[in-house]
Amino acid sequence: MAARKKNGQFIRGKSGNPTGRPHTETAAIRKQLISNSEAVIQVVTNAALGGDLQACRMILDRISPSLKAQTAPVAIHLPPEGDMTQLAEALIRAAAQGTLPIDIAAQMVSAVGQLARITEIKDHLPKLDGDPIFTGIEIEIIDSNKKVIETIKKEIPPSNIPSSSK
Repeated sequence: MAARKKNGQFIRGKSGNPTGRPHTETAAIRKQLISNSEAVIQVVTNAALGGDLQACRMILDRISPSLKAQTAPVAIHLPPEGDMTQLAEALIRAAAQGTLPIDIAAQMVSAVGQLARITEIKDHLPKLDGDPIFTGIEIEIIDSNKKVIETIKKEIPPSNIPSSSK
């Protein structure tokens, strides 16, 4: 048993596992499978050819994985010149009429919402150009009684304030 301190921690330099990591059968089994892989493949193939459905399924799962469901393409009428609200309304209307699957409509409306947020941010960026968010910093030094001992103010010269790029 490994030596420990009074608090239960192991003594520095003394391993809590002096015999090392236990050896498992997994490594030995893996080596054996690798060395006999061609024979295993041949046995499974022969079983599949002999009518063993589990062997057939095992081979088919490895060769051709299961297909994932995909939604068929759908054509819907969208407003030619409209805002994001009209686009979202058209998608919801198409789902209500049954021309657009509800899950696809929900994803599309969510995408329209994200696009609206991106557009809003993009529209506000030019307004921020030249108007820095901060021009300095103020630090208060407080003692143990939470009284302000000193206030340090540091202004940042306009030449050091980064401006947003267009």
